Amino acid sequence: MLTAIGSALIVDDPPAPVDALVVSMAALRPSALEAARLHRDGIGRRIVIARWQPEALDDEMRRLGVPWLPPHELAAAMLVQSGVPSTAIELLDDSVDGLNTEIAAVAAWVRRTQPESLLYLTARSHTRRASWMLHRLLAADVRFLVHAPARDAFRPDGWWRSRTGSREVTMEYLRWVNTFALGDLWRREPASVPEPFD
Repeated sequence: MLTAIGSALIVDDPPAPVDALVVSMAALRPSALEAARLHRDGIGRRIVIARWQPEALDDEMRRLGVPWLPPHELAAAMLVQSGVPSTAIELLDDSVDGLNTEIAAVAAWVRRTQPESLLYLTARSHTRRASWMLHRLLAADVRFLVHAPARDAFRPDGWWRSRTGSREVTMEYLRWVNTFALGDLWRREPASVPEPFD
């Protein structure tokens, strides 16, 4: 039963050639490394990253001279250092604060640029929710895949054996409640979330 609870959170489409790879903030470092590998393998030539919303302490970190990169800049730097040309990396204009706003930003980008296909790389425990939201927000003719990076540590057959896994399952089910029952109670700008396709 515990394995079924963990497995219910997961969709894992095998990678296939797409127009764009999307690096999610939910598993930033493993997703960036996976995107770099998939780019090298010819799975996707363009890599898209949403901007993480600025936080009040960011300027203070810079003022103190503490080495600091916002998450989206860290992902871009990891990609470049892994051999991805900077011209293949696109930072979205919209800032995001979680999976819901990130997928809304990706959906807006898809509507604007009209790729035929994309592969969304995110935390393994987020994959089913991400797949549901992409299905709801993307046009029916856009092919999308949702995949967890190989270095993602979440495993459905043992999540209850660690504090991290137990916390992740509990939080992800609460995120489902927030997304589906509460309509994303904490979203910053409800009007910015695109209407779903029928």
